[in-house]
Amino acid sequence: MEDEGNQVQALVALAPRLGKTQLSEALDIVRSIKDRAKRAQVLEALVSLSSLSQTGWAIVLDLIMAQMRKTGNADFALHMLKAADSPILQSSSAQFYPIVHEVLRLLAQRERRDTLLDLALLAPVVYLLGGEKAVTEMFEATLEIGCWWP
Repeated sequence: MEDEGNQVQALVALAPRLGKTQLSEALDIVRSIKDRAKRAQVLEALVSLSSLSQTGWAIVLDLIMAQMRKTGNADFALHMLKAADSPILQSSSAQFYPIVHEVLRLLAQRERRDTLLDLALLAPVVYLLGGEKAVTEMFEATLEIGCWWP
């Protein structure tokens, strides 16, 4: 499918029917979508599925972690974390810690203005995983090192 719009429509429609083996292919296609809004739309359809089992989540998270390590880019993981429903994050919080850790590591290597925007997107996820104290500590650390950050 050449047209990104057609890819988006097809993936959103197929998302509830995808099996574990097709998740990898679907995520590869999602990564290739250039338009951020369209990519987020498909990712939301994929990750907000209540039918995705713990095993399915483990597969998705492993694929996203591998992609982050390969590319050094946390954008895809940020979109996934933003799209994930709160109950999913709360019930599978231990699975999300490595992703959040890697996202934060990669964000720390970017320029301050870009990272601060992404940290704001990440705050609800950090709150769900670690509570108010974790969000407060994240922002205090950011303020503390902000003067040395390019």
